[in-house]
Amino acid sequence: MAQQARWGVHRPASRTGTVAAALAGTPGLIRALLVLCLVVVATAGVVVSGVARSQESALRTAGEEASRLGDIQATSTALASADAYATNAFLAAGRDEVDTLAQFAAEMDTASSMLPQLARTGSSGDAAYLSQINVDLSTYNNLAAQAQANNRHGLAVGAAYLSNASTLMREDIRPDLATLISRGDYRVRSAIDGTGVANAVAVPFLVVLAVLLGVQVWLAVRTHRLVNPGMALATLVVFASGTVTILLIEDARTTALEARDGPYSVATLMSGAQASANTAKSNESLGLIQQGSGNEREQAVELALDRAYGQIQTANEHGGVGGTAKANLTTWNQRHDEIRALDDAGDWSGAVDMSTDQSHSSANASFSQFRNAAETEVRAATARADEEFAAAEDMTSLASTVAAVGLTVGAAGVWWGLARRLDEYR
Repeated sequence: MAQQARWGVHRPASRTGTVAAALAGTPGLIRALLVLCLVVVATAGVVVSGVARSQESALRTAGEEASRLGDIQATSTALASADAYATNAFLAAGRDEVDTLAQFAAEMDTASSMLPQLARTGSSGDAAYLSQINVDLSTYNNLAAQAQANNRHGLAVGAAYLSNASTLMREDIRPDLATLISRGDYRVRSAIDGTGVANAVAVPFLVVLAVLLGVQVWLAVRTHRLVNPGMALATLVVFASGTVTILLIEDARTTALEARDGPYSVATLMSGAQASANTAKSNESLGLIQQGSGNEREQAVELALDRAYGQIQTANEHGGVGGTAKANLTTWNQRHDEIRALDDAGDWSGAVDMSTDQSHSSANASFSQFRNAAETEVRAATARADEEFAAAEDMTSLASTVAAVGLTVGAAGVWWGLARRLDEYR
């Protein structure tokens, strides 16, 4: 006992004491600053990576929704075109309706083939609309078939079937598609609106730079050395990578906005113009089929044409396109006025002949030229929009990579610079 009292009992140093010793004096402060710098850099890396992934995901969503919206619009255009062919074929019964009916069938097949894909890729909210469209489209097909069958036998009831079919298309099927188009457009625009994250990227880099500069000032004062190579390298790399990252993030957003306001809007507007013009053509035929209702149908023709011209004009403002389509639609409109003049003058047969004529200088030829010109614009604009959305997504991905590399090199520079100072105290 006396010996124990004399020499004491050895006890291991406490953990608190070990930490305190490690942080004591200048070496301890350098160790603390090293940990602080690495934690700040790592945190910045996590934040920047998360923000970049968020923008990349938003841009991917915008591109996917824009592509899907294009399919919905193509479906709407095909159905509007199908109805125009159906009414014109009915008017041409016994003459040149075979080719027109074949075109009607082709447009219906196009629309029918797209609906299952739209149902698979759509949201749960879209599913109800698509399901109803499928049901209504089946009803429309049956009504159109009965109209043509009765018309071939000279039965007046065929006109009633056709009128019901066309009304179903204009008042139920296409309005449901218009709702889907509106919902899809909202999703595209909302996704792009969520890409303004340059400030959220800038803040973490500024915090890192502030910490690195503060540590270097402290080192210069404490060690009487103006420059620490490792810390200086870290600061320069973080500054450069942060600048490039922010520029890429902002360029990606700018590209997405330009795609939205340029080719994406052009494709949307020209698709709408096609559908509106087809509505006008359907009403022209219905006005002749339902003899005596020409003036009533003419109001619908004029409304649809005004809408089509307005959409083409807006598309031109967004992308400098639509000139050829507008010229062809104007030619058809002039032919349409001639058709109405014949009918209003009592020459119903002459009006029907002119409306169903398939020659190169006919109203139908002018309308086909409009369709082709508008479709060419839609396809070209859609391709450009897809490319620009993809480019914006790629830029954001590159920004994330640049940030990760820059912050990693910055962390290595911090370690190298402060570890060298610690070695001097050993």
